[in-house]
Amino acid sequence: MSYEGYDRFLCSDGHLWELDAHSTMYDEEKQRCPICNKAEIWSEIINETNGDGNPTKLVLDSEKTKVCDHCETILQAIYLIPDDADH
Repeated sequence: MSYEGYDRFLCSDGHLWELDAHSTMYDEEKQRCPICNKAEIWSEIINETNGDGNPTKLVLDSEKTKVCDHCETILQAIYLIPDDADH
């Protein structure tokens, strides 16, 4: 049986990025934020081998998230770092 899943990362600025688990296994450079190039400070592995996995419900930082004044679309999502940050 093969493994299916993805990794989720947050940097200290609250930027979220997700990568297929197989693409990050041995490449630490991919574990840097693609927006600001900072190292990840929180991560989790989502195992979808036998279901949808159980990703953490992240909370937007309402003071830092940028929203369009005209259409209320989120232009840049900034998330609060979960309390269980293990780094």
